[in-house]
Amino acid sequence: MRAAGQGSTQGRLTSKTAKRKIKNARKLAEHLIHKLT
Repeated sequence: MRAAGQGSTQGRLTSKTAKRKIKNARKLAEHLIHKLT
């Protein structure tokens, strides 16, 4: 992880959205699993 002044904020934003996407995907997967069982 480099603290490059130019791309630091952009990288932080992308990581934040990626984490949110992963969380949403996990929630959706759990929902589907509960429906199947």
